[in-house]
Amino acid sequence: MLGERWSLLIIREIFSRRHRFTEIQSALGVASNLLTTRLKKLVDAEVLRKQTYQEPGIRSRIRYHLTPAGEELLIVLAVLPVRGAPLPTSIRTHRPTPPTLVRPLRAHWPHLRHQWS
Repeated sequence: MLGERWSLLIIREIFSRRHRFTEIQSALGVASNLLTTRLKKLVDAEVLRKQTYQEPGIRSRIRYHLTPAGEELLIVLAVLPVRGAPLPTSIRTHRPTPPTLVRPLRAHWPHLRHQWS
């Protein structure tokens, strides 16, 4: 499911506070039928959760949010752009634990909540 096209990009957009279907679709330029399919798969895999909301005078709609498992995938997203770059000495000399991987992410994205806080 994560190897499918668009999945990691969808997770990135939701982490970037684009929670509504139309926001995600506009940011990625993905077809609505494909986005619907990927969102359903990510919800079924418990990477995302749905939250129903309703604005006055408008029908109910859905927002998508990361689950704790989805937040753990942020480590993967953080490493992907620098693939092939040399590892920092601190990582080469010891095996990083989840908190040492998540804390630097939190510096850039303070809204990251995690069980290792």
